[in-house]
Amino acid sequence: MNLELEVRKRVKDNYGSAQNFVKCIGIPYSTYASGLKRGILTMTKANADLILDSLGLNSLGKKREEIKMNELINIQDNQGRMVVRSQEVAENFGKRHTDVLRKIEQLEIDIQPTQNCVRYFIVSEYKDAKGETRKEYLLTRDGFSLLVMGFTGKRALEWKLKYIEAFNKMEEALKNPDFITQEETALPSKRQAFEDNIALAEDCIRRFGADPGMAYSIAMNEAEKDCGKSLEAYKTLLPDATEEKGTMNATMLGKLLGHLGPREVNKMLEKAGFQNKKSDGWEATEKGLKYCTMVPYTNNGHSSYRPLWKKNVVPALQSIL
Repeated sequence: MNLELEVRKRVKDNYGSAQNFVKCIGIPYSTYASGLKRGILTMTKANADLILDSLGLNSLGKKREEIKMNELINIQDNQGRMVVRSQEVAENFGKRHTDVLRKIEQLEIDIQPTQNCVRYFIVSEYKDAKGETRKEYLLTRDGFSLLVMGFTGKRALEWKLKYIEAFNKMEEALKNPDFITQEETALPSKRQAFEDNIALAEDCIRRFGADPGMAYSIAMNEAEKDCGKSLEAYKTLLPDATEEKGTMNATMLGKLLGHLGPREVNKMLEKAGFQNKKSDGWEATEKGLKYCTMVPYTNNGHSSYRPLWKKNVVPALQSIL
């Protein structure tokens, strides 16, 4: 079984979309998406376990000890420069991250009098398993070489060779004009973001009778956020929102009708055939739906719907005053 394909399938079946899934389990979408691209088990153990446990898949995962070394190497493209995270280097070389940070900071002190340290080490941040922000460095190829130069032993030698190979492959990839950067692949494509959000919009139209223009407009805005790129050109193709959204309750409506009280307004709406009384409030009739929007609300732990009225109900009621 391909673990990543099974993850995608269960996320879609159980959560509807990847965006819903990551919100539920509390990790960034970019973490999830890049993890799927590289392989779930190449992620930090905390994130991999969180994803697999949430989907009931941990029993199907390979033991982390069985993962090949080269599958754990993640060379990234940072504005045209190849970099690797200090946290990842620490884990792979069997070092404490705090010790690696201390070593890098000492190297910065030693290098500073003669050269710009950004050539070697770029200060960055990441969120740990608790969601707290922690410091790390992005190491360029030269910075990585300086750092691991003093690491000795058979394991260190094996990892050095693997990283040299990974840097070489990344260099070749960057020379390829069709290469897609880590930043781009960490976000969903325009097409995927569009399809996911349009599917939700169509569900709202079909299930709740939402106005298509409004639903598609919201979907496009959400797709724009998800893929991190402007979709302004496509927004011009959206249908106009044809339906005014109801915003007024009986009290607000009463003020427009001559300072009438909410009880009197509700009686007028009932007399006009726009709503009917029910045990937990009022419900719009088929005739009344032309003048209101039914919105959800919760009262004393009980959930239901209530009508909020549009401005076009005012002249309709004034005609029967």
